[in-house]
Amino acid sequence: MKKIVKTNLEMLEIIANALVSDIVNVLKRGTTGYFYLPDEDLGEGIYIFDNLSALTLELEIKNSDKIKNPEVDGEYYDGEGTIKVEVVIDPETPIEETLEKAIPELHELVTHEVVHFLQEENLLNIILSPMSWRLKLKVLKPRVKQPNKRLKKL
Repeated sequence: MKKIVKTNLEMLEIIANALVSDIVNVLKRGTTGYFYLPDEDLGEGIYIFDNLSALTLELEIKNSDKIKNPEVDGEYYDGEGTIKVEVVIDPETPIEETLEKAIPELHELVTHEVVHFLQEENLLNIILSPMSWRLKLKVLKPRVKQPNKRLKKL
Protein backbone atom coordinates (compact mmCIF):
# COMPACT_ATOMS: atom_id res chain seq x y z
CA MET A 1 0.00 0.00 0.00
CA LYS A 2 1.26 3.46 -0.88
CA LYS A 3 0.26 6.35 1.31
CA ILE A 4 0.10 9.72 -0.43
CA VAL A 5 0.80 12.67 1.80
CA LYS A 6 0.01 16.11 0.50
CA THR A 7 2.66 18.72 0.99
CA ASN A 8 1.65 22.02 2.50
CA LEU A 9 2.05 23.77 -0.85
CA GLU A 10 -0.34 21.24 -2.39
CA MET A 11 -2.73 21.87 0.49
CA LEU A 12 -2.50 25.60 -0.14
CA GLU A 13 -3.39 25.04 -3.79
CA ILE A 14 -6.26 22.66 -2.97
CA ILE A 15 -7.82 25.04 -0.46
CA ALA A 16 -7.40 28.14 -2.65
CA ASN A 17 -8.86 26.36 -5.70
CA ALA A 18 -11.86 25.11 -3.72
CA LEU A 19 -12.64 28.56 -2.35
CA VAL A 20 -12.22 30.34 -5.70
CA SER A 21 -14.36 27.72 -7.43
CA ASP A 22 -17.18 28.30 -4.95
CA ILE A 23 -16.87 32.09 -5.32
CA VAL A 24 -17.07 31.78 -9.12
CA ASN A 25 -20.16 29.59 -8.86
CA VAL A 26 -21.91 32.26 -6.79
CA LEU A 27 -20.81 35.02 -9.18
CA LYS A 28 -22.29 33.07 -12.10
CA ARG A 29 -25.71 33.26 -10.45
CA GLY A 30 -25.71 37.01 -11.08
CA THR A 31 -27.00 37.88 -7.63
CA THR A 32 -25.65 40.30 -5.08
CA GLY A 33 -25.61 39.88 -1.34
CA TYR A 34 -23.80 38.21 1.51
CA PHE A 35 -23.02 34.49 1.30
CA TYR A 36 -21.51 31.93 3.65
CA LEU A 37 -19.69 29.31 1.61
CA PRO A 38 -19.62 26.41 0.90
CA ASP A 39 -23.30 26.04 1.86
CA GLU A 40 -25.01 29.36 2.43
CA ASP A 41 -28.38 27.59 2.66
CA LEU A 42 -27.51 26.40 6.16
CA GLY A 43 -26.60 29.89 7.33
CA GLU A 44 -22.92 29.22 7.89
CA GLY A 45 -20.66 27.25 5.63
CA ILE A 46 -17.65 25.42 6.96
CA TYR A 47 -14.80 23.90 4.97
CA ILE A 48 -13.14 20.88 6.50
CA PHE A 49 -9.72 19.90 5.15
CA ASP A 50 -7.60 16.99 6.40
CA ASN A 51 -5.78 17.76 9.65
CA LEU A 52 -6.79 21.43 9.67
CA SER A 53 -9.19 23.52 11.68
CA ALA A 54 -12.51 24.51 10.15
CA LEU A 55 -12.39 27.37 7.65
CA THR A 56 -15.28 29.71 6.85
CA LEU A 57 -15.60 31.88 3.74
CA GLU A 58 -17.80 34.94 3.85
CA LEU A 59 -18.51 36.41 0.41
CA GLU A 60 -20.06 39.77 -0.29
CA ILE A 61 -21.00 40.68 -3.86
CA LYS A 62 -21.95 44.26 -4.67
CA ASN A 63 -22.94 46.06 -7.86
CA SER A 64 -21.55 49.42 -8.90
CA ASP A 65 -22.05 51.25 -12.16
CA LYS A 66 -19.05 53.46 -11.33
CA ILE A 67 -16.44 50.81 -12.14
CA LYS A 68 -15.47 49.14 -15.41
CA ASN A 69 -13.38 46.29 -13.99
CA PRO A 70 -14.32 44.09 -11.04
CA GLU A 71 -12.76 44.99 -7.71
CA VAL A 72 -11.69 42.25 -5.32
CA ASP A 73 -10.68 42.71 -1.70
CA GLY A 74 -10.54 40.55 1.38
CA GLU A 75 -8.92 39.62 4.64
CA TYR A 76 -8.31 36.76 7.01
CA TYR A 77 -9.61 37.10 10.57
CA ASP A 78 -6.93 35.72 12.88
CA GLY A 79 -8.22 33.32 15.48
CA GLU A 80 -11.58 32.88 13.77
CA GLY A 81 -10.64 30.74 10.79
CA THR A 82 -12.62 33.09 8.55
CA ILE A 83 -11.76 34.60 5.20
CA LYS A 84 -13.92 37.47 4.00
CA VAL A 85 -13.96 38.31 0.30
CA GLU A 86 -15.70 41.31 -1.24
CA VAL A 87 -16.31 41.51 -4.98
CA VAL A 88 -17.69 44.64 -6.62
CA ILE A 89 -18.87 44.24 -10.22
CA ASP A 90 -20.46 46.34 -12.92
CA PRO A 91 -23.94 44.86 -13.51
CA GLU A 92 -23.87 45.99 -17.15
CA THR A 93 -20.70 44.02 -17.97
CA PRO A 94 -21.37 40.48 -19.27
CA ILE A 95 -20.59 37.87 -16.59
CA GLU A 96 -18.06 36.09 -18.83
CA GLU A 97 -16.04 39.29 -19.15
CA THR A 98 -16.34 39.96 -15.42
CA LEU A 99 -15.12 36.46 -14.57
CA GLU A 100 -12.22 36.68 -17.01
CA LYS A 101 -10.95 39.71 -15.14
CA ALA A 102 -11.96 38.67 -11.61
CA ILE A 103 -10.69 35.07 -11.46
CA PRO A 104 -6.94 35.88 -11.51
CA GLU A 105 -7.46 38.53 -8.82
CA LEU A 106 -9.54 36.10 -6.76
CA HIS A 107 -6.81 33.45 -6.99
CA GLU A 108 -4.16 35.91 -5.85
CA LEU A 109 -6.26 37.27 -2.98
CA VAL A 110 -7.59 33.92 -1.74
CA THR A 111 -4.16 32.27 -1.92
CA HIS A 112 -2.72 35.12 0.14
CA GLU A 113 -5.44 34.78 2.77
CA VAL A 114 -5.11 30.98 2.89
CA VAL A 115 -1.40 31.44 3.61
CA HIS A 116 -2.43 33.39 6.73
CA PHE A 117 -4.74 30.50 7.68
CA LEU A 118 -1.91 28.00 7.23
CA GLN A 119 0.43 30.20 9.26
CA GLU A 120 -2.08 30.11 12.08
CA GLU A 121 -2.22 26.32 11.72
CA ASN A 122 1.58 26.30 12.10
CA LEU A 123 2.02 24.76 8.66
CA LEU A 124 4.00 27.59 7.13
CA ASN A 125 7.05 26.49 9.09
CA ILE A 126 7.05 23.34 6.99
CA ILE A 127 6.38 25.23 3.77
CA LEU A 128 9.43 27.37 4.42
CA SER A 129 11.87 24.63 5.23
CA PRO A 130 15.17 25.39 6.94
CA MET A 131 16.97 24.84 3.61
CA SER A 132 14.87 27.48 1.86
CA TRP A 133 15.51 29.89 4.75
CA ARG A 134 19.26 29.35 4.41
CA LEU A 135 19.08 30.06 0.69
CA LYS A 136 17.08 33.22 1.31
CA LEU A 137 19.43 34.37 4.05
CA LYS A 138 22.40 33.96 1.71
CA VAL A 139 20.68 36.11 -0.87
CA LEU A 140 19.36 38.72 1.54
CA LYS A 141 22.33 38.87 3.91
CA PRO A 142 24.32 42.02 3.20
CA ARG A 143 27.93 41.43 2.43
CA VAL A 144 30.20 42.90 5.02
CA LYS A 145 33.68 43.51 3.75
CA GLN A 146 36.07 41.62 5.95
CA PRO A 147 39.18 43.51 7.00
CA ASN A 148 42.30 42.48 5.24
CA LYS A 149 44.44 40.45 7.65
CA ARG A 150 47.65 41.80 6.13
CA LEU A 151 46.63 45.34 6.99
CA LYS A 152 46.22 44.44 10.64
CA LYS A 153 49.79 43.17 10.82
CA LEU A 154 51.20 46.47 9.62
